[in-house]
Amino acid sequence: TSWRSLSLSLLLWECADSVIVQPGQSLTITCRVSGYSLTSSSYATNWIRQRDGKQMDWIFTMWSDGSTSKNDALKNKFSMSRDTSAQTVTITGQNLQPEDTAVYYCALSKYYSNYHFQLLQG
Repeated sequence: TSWRSLSLSLLLWECADSVIVQPGQSLTITCRVSGYSLTSSSYATNWIRQRDGKQMDWIFTMWSDGSTSKNDALKNKFSMSRDTSAQTVTITGQNLQPEDTAVYYCALSKYYSNYHFQLLQG
């Protein structure tokens, strides 16, 4: 995906406890969403992360039809899935390394056009 421009308004908070994994292990994080449907064409669901002292990394966006946009630099490390009946989205990281230590956020975004979206909550 080629992003021409990105307009973000961040309203994020931590939603899970701390988890420790050993280098090379995998980790799955599940986020239950409320207040909107995962299949609503007006919204998309995202996973992003904040590593200490670094800029925020966008990992995935999952659109209402279940298709995804991915960060090419992270696409081989992370996968994303959803369960529309349970209103949950899940990210799985594989072969995690110390540099993957971060706060991981599940975030709702409002879809405006092909190249603009706004994060509403995490």
